Amino acid sequence: MSSNPIIEKFVWHVKFRIEEPLCVSGGADAATDIDVIKDFDGHPFVPGSSAAGAFKHYLDECGEDTDLLGGGSGDDSRMSPLLISDLRFEANGDMIDERDGVKLENKRAVDGSKFDMEIVKIGTTGTLELELNIREKDKDSREIEWKDQVLRILGAVNAGDIRLGARKTRGFGRLSVIEVWEKAFSKDNVESWLEYMPGNTDGFTSVTVDKERNQALFASIVFPLRLSGGISIRRYSARPGAADYETLTVNGPDRNVSAVVPGSSWNGAIRSRAGEILSDFGVGNVTNILREWFGYVDEKERTAKQSQVYIRESLIRGGTELEMVRNKIDRFSGGMAEGSLYRERSYFEGDLELELRVKKTCPDWKALCGLLLLIAKDIEKGYLPVGGQTAVGRGIFESGGEEKNVSRTEEQEYMHALAEFIIERRQG
Repeated sequence: MSSNPIIEKFVWHVKFRIEEPLCVSGGADAATDIDVIKDFDGHPFVPGSSAAGAFKHYLDECGEDTDLLGGGSGDDSRMSPLLISDLRFEANGDMIDERDGVKLENKRAVDGSKFDMEIVKIGTTGTLELELNIREKDKDSREIEWKDQVLRILGAVNAGDIRLGARKTRGFGRLSVIEVWEKAFSKDNVESWLEYMPGNTDGFTSVTVDKERNQALFASIVFPLRLSGGISIRRYSARPGAADYETLTVNGPDRNVSAVVPGSSWNGAIRSRAGEILSDFGVGNVTNILREWFGYVDEKERTAKQSQVYIRESLIRGGTELEMVRNKIDRFSGGMAEGSLYRERSYFEGDLELELRVKKTCPDWKALCGLLLLIAKDIEKGYLPVGGQTAVGRGIFESGGEEKNVSRTEEQEYMHALAEFIIERRQG
């Protein structure tokens, strides 16, 4: 008999919804360059190990004990008392879509850098089960702490502080928690445990999950914007009868079709403008600063760093879709280039939000927030367009209101930190 037997179990059944595209890849590239991981029946899922890694990383960033998720090595290793199931999606039609991507340098595509990837669509719902085993020696010392950590982890998922899969800093991998049910099993109801089947919530109690963000981890900047003209972030269509080029759209949580500005598109414009501002102020080693703040991947040196800036995708609501026929003009003759006629479906006008979050573990994070504030104001004044065809008036935004989430005091603090950073790093 075990000297430290399990005397109690807590089970949480969680229903969630994907709020931003999700890509957890298993390394396959059969359909695209990056395919989502699928089970034997071809259905996408997220391995429990991926969720466990994200949960443990979050607790570690919060400076908390991570015994809930196990760890250690050799004689010091310990098994996780929290068992995490795979995240399974509810089959409600076609769950998988494709996204195109390209690496940019100074807002220009790098030759040979285009790729495509599979994603699980926004609005897809699914379930997750968590099982916490309380052993005899942990009953009094750890039970309350571990239960509290589980609920706070679910709250962090609901608030977007914990994301799953690839491109988490560029608007992917955010889930929302729809419902949570909880039930405790002990020697007093051991028969219920023996009869329990995963997914069955009979006898479970509904639990409220807090959605407040951890203000100690992130600083947030939100700017309401309005698209003043059209937007051109293309996806290429091969469907018979479809337009040659279409604006990227998604089905939002409300099931309405909306044009979208991906986090990667925001990042390309913001990173480029950040370099321009720092260079104009005479700051040295701008490239290294941008790599530290916005991340990088060096394939030759096999090194990488995650971005300290998290940029959400922006859904454009209330826009109007229009189809137009266009042609390319020969720049020398001023006439139409031969064979250049094409059809394009674009979105015009609409409201959206630019949401930027900065990790407070980043050195000089306040200076970075000040720089992002300057860039966000450039965007809302129409000085910094986003997407393609910006030379012909696409991708220009204006202020969508005064409901910014940065107070006057915070703004002054960030701008003061940016000024000090520039003075300290200025060359000569």
